[in-house]
Amino acid sequence: MSFFCYLIVDRCCVLAADNKKHVVTVKTTGEGRSTVEELTAGDARKIFPLGDGWWMTGVGLSAFLQKVLGQVREALQGARPGAEPPFAVMERLAENPGWMQRLYRQGLEALRDRLPAGLGQIEALEGVQEIVFAGFDAASFPVVLRSRSDADFAFRRGCGPGVVGFTGENGFWDSAVEEGIRVFLADVAEDLRACPPARIADRAWDLLPPLFQRLSRAFPRWLSAHGDLVCLTPQGHRWFLF
Repeated sequence: MSFFCYLIVDRCCVLAADNKKHVVTVKTTGEGRSTVEELTAGDARKIFPLGDGWWMTGVGLSAFLQKVLGQVREALQGARPGAEPPFAVMERLAENPGWMQRLYRQGLEALRDRLPAGLGQIEALEGVQEIVFAGFDAASFPVVLRSRSDADFAFRRGCGPGVVGFTGENGFWDSAVEEGIRVFLADVAEDLRACPPARIADRAWDLLPPLFQRLSRAFPRWLSAHGDLVCLTPQGHRWFLF
């Protein structure tokens, strides 16, 4: 498990993600028996530019996320200038998520094929994959397209001020924790709406890291207090480390 969150404020979208990466390793004893161990690293980047003002974050298998990243970048770069604007490309990709299902299935099979026989089910390979694309529509309003493997990667679309979301909604967190995260993000969104546009990025950097700090203290195995934050506007972006 790891953590990202996003929120939309008028003509701005903010993404934040922690930097903890969980690595599964297989150890084989001299007697031929294999065991699975999980290591953690704290240097993983999880927010990526896709091109044409669109960005991506997510949690799940790194190999799968990188495949998705590559395919979307290729689609955006391959669009003919003036013929298919970036938002149209992203909408087209979201209309039929079968391509994402195929990438996930192929990646999962490749990982399993490399594991020793008899290990059984590995929890890290069965976790929910979550992906978020954030950018702007034809009218320069911020849009979030969100996909989850437990829903066959069908996309939900969020657009307009006040939209917030985070990893593990609707099932992973205890209901009180989930509600607390949602209220916190709604409060941050309301605070940012009162900021002058030039101050939104700096204010988001002040307000969002404390959420990661609290969650990392409560759930140190799952996520980190450190990460990165990107503030997107139609004119460009600002990128912060925390």
